[in-house]
Amino acid sequence: MTVADREVITRHFVQVADRTVHYRHAGKGQPVVLIHQSPKSSAELEPFMRQLAPHFSVFAPDTPGYGLSAPLADTKATIDDFVDALIALLDALSLDAPVVFGSHSGAIFGVRLAARYPERVSGLVANGILINDQATRDELVAHYFPQFPPSRTGEHLAGVWSRIRDQHCYYPWFKQSPEYRIHWPASVEDMHESALEILMAGEHYQTGYRAVLDYDISPDVSALSVPAMLIVAKPDALVHYVPHYPPLPANVSVTITEDYPAIPQKTIAFIYERCANVSLPADPVAKHSHPERQFIRAGKIGLYCEFSGDPQATPVLVVHDLFQSVRQCRELISDLSENHFVIAPDLPGHGYTAGEPLSAAETAKTLVTLIETLKTPHIELVFVGRSGYLAGEFARYKPQGVQTDVLFVPDHAGIALGKLHFDDDTDVALAKAPDLTPESSGAHFQTAWYYLRDSYLFSPWYRREEACISQGRGELTVSELQIALLDLMAGWKSGNLLLDAVR
Repeated sequence: MTVADREVITRHFVQVADRTVHYRHAGKGQPVVLIHQSPKSSAELEPFMRQLAPHFSVFAPDTPGYGLSAPLADTKATIDDFVDALIALLDALSLDAPVVFGSHSGAIFGVRLAARYPERVSGLVANGILINDQATRDELVAHYFPQFPPSRTGEHLAGVWSRIRDQHCYYPWFKQSPEYRIHWPASVEDMHESALEILMAGEHYQTGYRAVLDYDISPDVSALSVPAMLIVAKPDALVHYVPHYPPLPANVSVTITEDYPAIPQKTIAFIYERCANVSLPADPVAKHSHPERQFIRAGKIGLYCEFSGDPQATPVLVVHDLFQSVRQCRELISDLSENHFVIAPDLPGHGYTAGEPLSAAETAKTLVTLIETLKTPHIELVFVGRSGYLAGEFARYKPQGVQTDVLFVPDHAGIALGKLHFDDDTDVALAKAPDLTPESSGAHFQTAWYYLRDSYLFSPWYRREEACISQGRGELTVSELQIALLDLMAGWKSGNLLLDAVR
């Protein structure tokens, strides 16, 4: 395996007790587990993974309730509940004593993990910890994580955006006076991703925060018995806690770097110099495929796929509408799975399938590669809504030796394999989503919200005229709008690019 191969990040699901856990993996060799900060996900650690992967076998799970990992049952779970969930994941992956790296709240999880289960950790790197007295912890728990329940007016979106902006200007973010000013640099795109993580976590976004802010870390830091490095970059707001670290044992060192890029190099050096090289079980990933949710490699793309029904039944591939995802096809999937084995991928650049937008031809080729990977001699296809425009491209590249039938293409387009034609209302069929490029004001969230509402009120959505009122079509519920918003934010670039191809 080459270095380039080892730097490829794959994504997986594993069942841990009654919870589904999502994690990323890259590399080969000594196991290293990365714990992200709340309320983000392991996606933020991908650049870090690529730097460690030439040296180690790197695992980065989404902690409970974040990313694609199921939450803990208790929304007021303690730090020990999170640590026990991490131990259960290590058991599921047969990881006996990996090196653990945690960032911010992930670092605090790492400290508690190493303190409670030192025999399960061969080394600890904690990137940014905070030390607070009981009164400060009580204040943070009371004010740090307001709820943002979805509202039909979209006002919760402005609340989330303001919360993200403020945390880059003040610490703690809710104390907005000069003595609490900080400068935590972040691009508009970074703030956009942070806002999406909060919206995706929903009511569970606060759980991980509360668990770490309600925990007195000092006694555990002073008692660490494993090789440990407390590291923080000078631009990090948490560097101000270094003078407040408690007395440390000889096995714990403190490193302050000039900037963030030095942290991976310092981490690699620490692991080589101070951590025992624990062997990795053979092929720890392949034996843990989840039966209902998987990332399937289709060429260079890891397609998120859901599976439903009897694997012995006739397979059917469901291709969701543009700007949407598998999540908005669940009713259709349920109906089809009564008599079929349903495979439902998120298209490239949509839903949980990451990546840059692809052309219609490349998207069709990706679906063909997926079908070839599934190794089925016959498969039926369902194109939903505007994804029907891909059927013509699919016909050009359909897999050799595999019988494919298009079953159903609802809504805007009439499609036959090898032939594409539009209905009379081309404006409706090809109405693109608005430009949702992130703005520093957060206005792109409101634009997306009202685009979705108008899509149900008017046809086409941009013509708010009496003649264009949608007849007999109610709006989505607020919770459905929230899901549609997250899907739209993920897929608007790809969806518009695909519509451009047929305009």
